[in-house]
Amino acid sequence: MGNSSIGVAVIGAGMAGGAHINLTTVSQNDLFVFQTRAFLEQIAGLDRLPPAPTLADGLQNIRLLDAVVASANAGGKNVAVP
Repeated sequence: MGNSSIGVAVIGAGMAGGAHINLTTVSQNDLFVFQTRAFLEQIAGLDRLPPAPTLADGLQNIRLLDAVVASANAGGKNVAVP
């Protein structure tokens, strides 16, 4: 698939094991390697990378995004986030 040219990604920035990755020199397949490494380190209990978000984190994110849409549909009014 070739190399991506979208710039620089930061993996775990500001945390132990965080690294800047220049996406102009990293292929899409390399990104799968990074993701797999992070997954396996989580299973192994290694603390070199920040912990992955939980299902509860994802659910709260969806609720927040729903509130953003509801606020936009209401002309920018405040909307409660459950």
